[in-house]
Amino acid sequence: MTSEINYRAVALATLASMVVGSIWYTPKVFGNSWMKASGVTCSGNAREAFGPAPHPVRRVQRGS
Repeated sequence: MTSEINYRAVALATLASMVVGSIWYTPKVFGNSWMKASGVTCSGNAREAFGPAPHPVRRVQRGS
């Protein structure tokens, strides 16, 4: 059984989901509502957005 992948359709679907997501989470659309509901603040600090790193990652970051 061979499956043929339509790479153009995959690329178009990927692009479409990125465009819809970027519009969806824009503060003028649903971004502010989403931030309130999920408890996220707009601080601009990526470390706050993702929280503390798991233990193995912290060890690699410190160089030990």
